[in-house]
Amino acid sequence: MPMTPSNDQPIDRIFAVIGAIVRARRALSLAEIGAAVGLPAPTVHRMVGNLEERGLLKRAIGSKKLVLPGPKLVELSSQVLEAAVVADEPHAILERLAAQIQEHCQIGTIANGEVLYIDAVQVRRTSGLQLEQGRSAPLHCTSIGKLYLASLGDDALDAWLDAHRLVSLAPNTITDRDAFAAHIREVRKHGWAFSNEEYGQGVIGCAVVIPLSTQRDFLCVGMSGPSARVPFEQLPDLIGPLRAAAAQIAAAIGDTGG
Repeated sequence: MPMTPSNDQPIDRIFAVIGAIVRARRALSLAEIGAAVGLPAPTVHRMVGNLEERGLLKRAIGSKKLVLPGPKLVELSSQVLEAAVVADEPHAILERLAAQIQEHCQIGTIANGEVLYIDAVQVRRTSGLQLEQGRSAPLHCTSIGKLYLASLGDDALDAWLDAHRLVSLAPNTITDRDAFAAHIREVRKHGWAFSNEEYGQGVIGCAVVIPLSTQRDFLCVGMSGPSARVPFEQLPDLIGPLRAAAAQIAAAIGDTGG
């Protein structure tokens, strides 16, 4: 049954169109959007054109069908997540985690094909890789990036590997495709990820997924520190505190997974 906007205001029609594509989770034609929202074709054509022009929708590659998100919507989504995370309670949880494990801690998401750190707490150290809020990083050599890749199905992971070169950024960056695919399978099995001097020399880290009730938002909490101070073999000891903080952050945001 077509979804009828709550009233006839333009803002309701805009959200109806965006919502139809979100729920479909695939590219939709103008006719399919019109049928989903119960609006006439000329109206849908005009609205889609305006949304596409403003970067809120985009065309699927090699098709006239519409997909989410457009570049501006990616930016807005990241800002919304950041606003939710850096609110008093989630940020306070991150501060308590950093104080507990005495290492740099961060919350990250995925934006424009990279890890985007949307909140970070630094401990008073002079060494280690400091992943500041707003900084981005590659997927293949970071704990959060690996967790995202592990969340993909096999076909999607293969497509990602086909489209990306595993660039070496540090002594232990995994650059062999088969070795990396095997590594991601291990991440899936264990439910957490690590980086062992793969993004920065002498820097290790680990991360877990923040359990949200929907799959649309991907958030993780992680830590990083110098291998001279945090032996790689001790990283498993930090997963318990990270998971506890992840559950608390999800509850503070008001979005707990089942």
